Order: sequence, then C-alpha cells, then structure tokens
Amino acid sequence: MMPTGRRRFPRTRRSGWGMLLLLCLAWVFAGSQVPARAAASSSEKAPSRTIGIEGGFSLELPRADYRPRPLDDRTEMILRIDAITPTNGQYRYDLYYMGLEPGVYKLADYLMRPDGSRPDELAQIPLKVRSLLPEDHNGHLNPVKPNRFPFIGGYRVFLGVIGLAWAGGIAAFVISYRKKKVVAGPVAVESRPSLAEMLRPLVEAAAAGRLNLDGQAQLERLLMGYWRERLDLPVDLRMAEAISRLKEHAQAGELLRALERWLHRPGGIGVAEINALLDPYRTAATPAPAAPEPARRPA
Repeated sequence: MMPTGRRRFPRTRRSGWGMLLLLCLAWVFAGSQVPARAAASSSEKAPSRTIGIEGGFSLELPRADYRPRPLDDRTEMILRIDAITPTNGQYRYDLYYMGLEPGVYKLADYLMRPDGSRPDELAQIPLKVRSLLPEDHNGHLNPVKPNRFPFIGGYRVFLGVIGLAWAGGIAAFVISYRKKKVVAGPVAVESRPSLAEMLRPLVEAAAAGRLNLDGQAQLERLLMGYWRERLDLPVDLRMAEAISRLKEHAQAGELLRALERWLHRPGGIGVAEINALLDPYRTAATPAPAAPEPARRPA
C-alpha cells in the first residue's frame, strides 16, 4: 500500500534542477557585468591628457562628414579636427582636444553630423581629462618648508652667478689682450758722431799735407758752427772775419793756428799732438754747420 500525502521528486532530479538554476543566475550576473567591464576597459584605454594641456590622437570612423560642435561658455572640453584621411573603407580622423574640467567625456557629445544631429554611434568612445591634483586632495595648501640654507638657490643667486661670470669674462679678455700685445723692442737710434770724430779725418789730412780746399772749408765750417754759439759771434759776421776772431781766441784758435803751421810745414805731426788738439771736442755734439761760402785759397 502506497503512502498518501505530497509527491516528492527523487533526490537526483532535485539536484539537477538546482544546478540549472545556479547556471542561469550565474549567466544573468555575468551578462550584467560585461558592459561595466567593457566600459571600464574602454575608459582605461581612452586618450588621456592633463587639464589645460592639448592632446592629440587618431581614430578611424565610418563617415567623413563629422564636424566639431560649436563652442559656448559652458563647454568643458575643446575639440578640433586637424585632418581626415580615407583608409580601407573608413576615415582616419586626426583629433586634438583640451579639457577645461577633469573627467571622462564622450566623443559623441563634441561631434555632430552635417545636419546638426548627435552621432550616437560614437557614444562609446571616451576622452579622459586628468586633474593636476590627486583625487583625495582636501583643497588645503601644502605647507612650505623653509630651506636650511636659504641663500643657496633662487633667481637672485642665479643672477649673481651670471654677473660674476660676465665680469670674469671681461677681466679674462682684458688680461689675455694685454699678454698678446707685442712688446716693441728698443728702437736702435743711430748715434750721431761727436765733433771730435768728424774733425779727426780732416785734421789728420791737414797734418799730412793732403787736405784740399773743400776739406779746409768743411773744417772751418765745423769749427765756426761750434764756436759761434759759445763766443756769441754775430750771425751776419762773414766767415773770413769770424775765422780771424777765432784765431785770436786762446782755446778756439789753437786748432786753427796748428792748421796754418801744417799747411806751411806738413808732416812730422804725432798722434799725441792730434789727440791733444781734439780733446776739447770729444764731448761736443755735432753742431749745425755754418753757411758755406765760395772756396778760397789758403792765406
């Protein structure tokens, strides 16, 4: 006799239904998570740029007539198209964008079709704008820690270093320029012969009886130029009268009187006598010669 009451399913059949129910729940849960994961992955691979800095990227789209949406004062991101190039049945867009507010934006919100409609087929393409501050920033200013050595660093030190380098460069240039200057050697000044040196060949020729009229006139001019200034003789005094006055002078006329003796009695004159006659003229510079006069015969 069979027991009465609720009909029970076998244990194996109940376990099978339970397994099927678990698989269905898992499939539903996984299906609900796929869009979130896809959105997260697309967000991670989206072009990213810091706020206020323009960034660029390339993208292939199915149409070639997308245009940037006009800007207004509420625009949070600026988008511009740099170039459109056909590639394998699609069109490569070179886009540049700059975000004014941090966040993740959709490309479809900043492009439009030629008729002004929104391109919903681009809604899954994100653009990311990063913030300069971390997400957990509390808005407070960071405290400034004073430098242990405040005089090291800063624009003032930089300007001081530049000034020192500039002054050092000028000093180095001046020093090198002075070193490169060629030191002029001593200029060889041709020393003029003394009066005694000019008189010696003439006196020796007169002592040997070989002094001609020109040599005698030259000898008289040299003596006259030397003694005229010392004896304060008049400038307009003629040569003959001046020679007569010189012969009467004790020191100036000594050589002239000796010259007259040699003309009448040449030869026999020693070197010692000639040196003694020229001794007063050794330290005398060569005087300006007196004006020449026509040659005359010896008296």
